Amino acid sequence: MDLFDRDGHLTDYALDLIINGEPNEMERLEVSEHLSFCDECILRYTEKLSDISLMDMEDSVADTVMLRIKRRLRSIFVNKYGTVAVASCFAIVLWISGAFTHFNEGIDKFTRNEVVGKIEKANERNNLFNDRLTETINSMFKIEWR
Repeated sequence: MDLFDRDGHLTDYALDLIINGEPNEMERLEVSEHLSFCDECILRYTEKLSDISLMDMEDSVADTVMLRIKRRLRSIFVNKYGTVAVASCFAIVLWISGAFTHFNEGIDKFTRNEVVGKIEKANERNNLFNDRLTETINSMFKIEWR
């Protein structure tokens, strides 16, 4: 069979050979070269291709993709929240066992002594200020009334 008709365009045989069959190397080159510059043959070729149904996928990829997403989410959850849960449990065990009581007693004594000392100093300054202010006011009134 011929690849080209009298007008120089590809025959239906040539198009079917390219679409369905296995042309030899020379036929494939001739048809490819002609399709590269002939718009009419390209239109006929695409019309024939549009009649062919596309291959259906054998298995859906949605199930495998969703499975991978679930596994990834599970690993993220375990990595983030599992670490926090273990650290929280460890802190609770230490707290219940009394590991922090000695530390807290030392802090309480230190802060209690510091706070009490500062309060006493502040009270002394306040009393001194009140005494001086009272003396000044009394001395002012005594001078004016004489």
